[in-house]
Amino acid sequence: MSRLGHHAPLGAVRIAHARVPGRVRLLLPSLRGAPELARRLEGELCGRDGIHSAAANPLTGGLLIHHDRAWCLERLVAAVSASLGVPRVRPVPSPVVAPAPRAPARAAAAAAPDRDDGWHARSAAETLARLDTTAQGLAGTAAAQRLAQHGANVLPAPPRRSELSILLGQFTGLPILLLGASAGLSLVTGGVADALAIAAVLLLNGGIGFVTERQAERTISGLDAAVPEMARARRDGAWRDLPADALVPGDVVWLRAGHRVPADGRLLAATDLTVDESALTGESQPAAKDAAARLVAEAPLAERINRVYKGSAVTGGDGLAVVVATGAGTEIGTIQALAGAARAPQTPLQQQLERLGRQLVMASGAACLALFALGLLRGQGALVLLRSVISLAVAAIPEGLPMVATTTLALGVRDLKRRHISVRHLGAVETLGAVQTFCMDKTGTLTLNRMTAVALQVDGAHWPAQAVREHAAWAPMLEALVLCSEVEVDGDGPDAALQGSPTETALLRLAQEGGVAVTALRDAWPRQGLIGRAEQRPWLTTLHGAADGRTRVAVKGSPLKVLELCDRWRRADGTVELLDDATREQFAAANEALAGDALRVLAVAEGDTEAQLAGNGLIWLGLVGLADPLRPGMRELIAQFHAAGIYTAMITGDQSATAFAIARELDLAAGGEVQILDSAALTSMEPELLAALAPRTQVFARVSPAHKL
Repeated sequence: MSRLGHHAPLGAVRIAHARVPGRVRLLLPSLRGAPELARRLEGELCGRDGIHSAAANPLTGGLLIHHDRAWCLERLVAAVSASLGVPRVRPVPSPVVAPAPRAPARAAAAAAPDRDDGWHARSAAETLARLDTTAQGLAGTAAAQRLAQHGANVLPAPPRRSELSILLGQFTGLPILLLGASAGLSLVTGGVADALAIAAVLLLNGGIGFVTERQAERTISGLDAAVPEMARARRDGAWRDLPADALVPGDVVWLRAGHRVPADGRLLAATDLTVDESALTGESQPAAKDAAARLVAEAPLAERINRVYKGSAVTGGDGLAVVVATGAGTEIGTIQALAGAARAPQTPLQQQLERLGRQLVMASGAACLALFALGLLRGQGALVLLRSVISLAVAAIPEGLPMVATTTLALGVRDLKRRHISVRHLGAVETLGAVQTFCMDKTGTLTLNRMTAVALQVDGAHWPAQAVREHAAWAPMLEALVLCSEVEVDGDGPDAALQGSPTETALLRLAQEGGVAVTALRDAWPRQGLIGRAEQRPWLTTLHGAADGRTRVAVKGSPLKVLELCDRWRRADGTVELLDDATREQFAAANEALAGDALRVLAVAEGDTEAQLAGNGLIWLGLVGLADPLRPGMRELIAQFHAAGIYTAMITGDQSATAFAIARELDLAAGGEVQILDSAALTSMEPELLAALAPRTQVFARVSPAHKL
């Protein structure tokens, strides 16, 4: 197999790895961004005798095949090329293949952790039928059988380095190998003392590195202790609290606010369900879910509003979902598999030591050959010359170099530990000091991952949210925000516990900072009705009634849509005026200005009669702009990176406008113009073009976790 070479091209197929018998990884440029082709390849290949499994990844263009050893590499490539419709490079005679059990295509596909079966493109009924289950869940016996078939709903633990592998890892690298060879030559030529001295240096060097890395490995392993999660699932027609790792495909689970999604699922029902999927999509805003939606198979993960994914958090509402994938088959399991397949390059120190070792070998080799040739010309004995040449070669290798490097790195590891930083490998210490490019996520890294009201537009004027207590004229809008809210409040005052979506809680915090007594206001105006948001109705409306019979309507939602519902507007002095075309244009322009600052903008309106519940004849109150604020000191940190000569780039799942505003605020371009690359271009972009653009790009927007790798 190896005679074709690493990454050797063969038609439209490239061999990425074929050194392990019975296993080959191929790269198919046409597979990238083609999930239907991935499914077809898996089905066709798994139907062939001698091929046990095939896993195609449309994100990376990789195809992993497990096969009988009787299959030759040329025949495998020919089979793949035939499935792609690519002519063979040359005819290859088929070898005699021993009969093997044929693996069903569906079983092979289920074994591939990076395969998505397009559940978002199927209706809830089709999903239940395909999983052979019902909305009443699974029977206990069926669940037990599926648990034995699919395994526990846990992510595979990352491979741990054994103490033997840590120890052996200390004796790799060209300088260490050269010293070992020097010790052997010294011993062969009678230099026992020199051999023992070199061996002692090697053992001491390996011991220091082994002890340091073993302690770091134990410390990091101790961080992985997880608290067992529970899930509410329907078994035998009754709701039960089960360990999350006992869930199987076909289980029906209940999703509630404040809980994590226990497995990948297709929604069966949802009531105002919002889910924080920032770990997968990078979007700081919780995603609103719709169980009735049916999407195209090519819909990106961030737009799959009828799906939920393991590890994401339910921030509001509730819903029912049928489990479609567990463990390694989940989306987060796919990301973990991709991350595990990535291999870090050599550190700068390793590269420098390797280069130094090669230079020493060439220089000392040339000197030894010259000495040997000169001695022969002068008539000296070959044996005497050989001993002299070997002694010279041994002396040319600096025995103390690995010791100095290892000791210095070990001291660095100890210093990092005092700063509460753990590293697995000694080389990571030097790598931290040799950083040339620093790539950052936005949500939760550069920002706090917490929505905050930052700007207001009231009475035609733009105000920072910090000035909320300075203007009593804002009271009507703040009261409307309190009433038109689904946030649950435990207590009163600024320290009250709030439970709801990040946006809703941010608005309620704004009202609290403005001096509104939330609990007292809600008691005075209890809610009598609510009309939630919908696809064609992007605003929330609530109806409230007082003890004296008065009614009050509060509305918040999409600015332009709410503006269409209003025919009047409230001035700062409390007077209400008719909303003419010029004023409408002024409020629309204010909305565009806030949105241009990468803020999420909501409009607030009110009414005083129950007839306005339908959303007509409302009174415009103003706009609120919200954002995920930067962490304190981030701009100064970026400036320090630039001063140190480190290039900075942001890789985020957010929209381009939001990412651009954050990059501009951080000055990622170091005074220059911010360059943005949207992920929509990544799938179809040639690797060579991406490699040319990447060094000149400060922001990569709408990027998925797989694209980040």
